[in-house]
Amino acid sequence: MSQHPLAESIEDIEVAYEFMLAYAAQGRKTDIGENSVPIRDYLTKMTGALDAIYNYLKAQQNQGAFIKAAMEDLMIAKEIVELTLKKKNIGSQCIDNVNASVHIRTMITDLFILEDLESD
Repeated sequence: MSQHPLAESIEDIEVAYEFMLAYAAQGRKTDIGENSVPIRDYLTKMTGALDAIYNYLKAQQNQGAFIKAAMEDLMIAKEIVELTLKKKNIGSQCIDNVNASVHIRTMITDLFILEDLESD
């Protein structure tokens, strides 16, 4: 059985978000240096997955109000992640703030709903 087109991208976002939660709890001052962790890799993968889901939804015939709102939420979340990636230094507090963003949380909830709707 083949995987639904959204499933891999949603999984990438969920994995990145879980990593972000763990990173935020570590109290790191920086993502650079000897003991660095790949937070930027996870954020970059998340932006690619957000784009893939956006493009998938954009190609759908029926774009009701929820799909249009989900697409907007995806792009706002992507912009937050891209702004974070532009920082010279990404510490735990920064990622904690990103995680707490209502836009990130809304996007995650949208993905849960989309995943459930597409599972039929």
